[in-house]
Amino acid sequence: MNIAIDGTSGSGKGTLAQNIVERLSMDGPYSGGFILRTMAKEAGMTLEEFQKIARKDPRFDVEIDRRMRAYSLKKDNTVFDGRLTAFFCHCQVRIYLDCPLAVRAQRIVKRDKTTLEEAMQNLAFRDKNNAERYKKYYGITIGDPSQYNIFLNSEHASPKELADTVIKQITEHPERFKTFKDRDVTLISS
Repeated sequence: MNIAIDGTSGSGKGTLAQNIVERLSMDGPYSGGFILRTMAKEAGMTLEEFQKIARKDPRFDVEIDRRMRAYSLKKDNTVFDGRLTAFFCHCQVRIYLDCPLAVRAQRIVKRDKTTLEEAMQNLAFRDKNNAERYKKYYGITIGDPSQYNIFLNSEHASPKELADTVIKQITEHPERFKTFKDRDVTLISS
C-alpha cells in the first residue's frame, strides 16, 4: 500500500510522512518538494525564482509530477508527499493536510531561518501560484475532496497525533483504501 500526503506549504506534510514511514516501516518519504528544490538548485535559482519561471512553463510541473508518478508505479509500501501526489501517484491512502497561514508561517520561520513577514509573503505567493498553475495546466483544484480519503488539520495536533489518526484510519477501516482514481500526467493547457 502506498500513501500520498498532499497539503499546503508548511502544513507538516514532510513531518507526517516521516512519522508514518518510521512507525509503519515504510519506504520514503519521497517528496515533490525535494524534487522541486533539486530542480531549482540545478538551475541555480531560489525556490521562489524557480516557481516564477515554472508558472509560465508547464514543463517544470510535468517533470516533477512524472518523476513522482513513475516512482510510485515501481514501488509499494512507500509514502509520498507533495502538492499533487494524490492526483498522479499510485496510492491507495490519499491524505490532505492543511493548517492556517499564520501557523504555517511560524513553522517556516523556524525551518528556513527567515522572518515572519518574509514567510507570510512567500507562503501566500506559493499558495496562489500553485493553485493557479495546477488549475491552468491540469484542471486540478488543490484540496479537491474527490481525490482524498483522509483530511487533517495540523494546527492543534502534534506530528505523533496526526500519525496516530492516519494509522488508526488505515487499520480500522481498510475497506476505504482498496480503490482509488488513478490518472496520467497530462497537460490540458500550456
